[in-house]
Amino acid sequence: MACLRAVAGAGPRAVRAGAGDWAGLVRAYENALKTRGRDPEQGAQIGIQLAMLYWRKLGNPDAAEQHFARVRKAEPANPVALEFYRAYHGE
Repeated sequence: MACLRAVAGAGPRAVRAGAGDWAGLVRAYENALKTRGRDPEQGAQIGIQLAMLYWRKLGNPDAAEQHFARVRKAEPANPVALEFYRAYHGE
């Protein structure tokens, strides 16, 4: 929930993402990560959201991997990150 509050401060751009503006939502999450990402829990939540957007919505697994790598450092057994890495490495 804190992750959504972090992005809510991004304004109307984040709202447009609901209409398929995934790049706009990525920008909103990137801004939230810059301002709120120092908190480990919020940073991990925002990182997962960014990684999922890059992976599933934008089809950019390499960009997703950068964010999943941070998530994995904070939480090595994160099930979403593990699922990504199995797919990313073709396992």
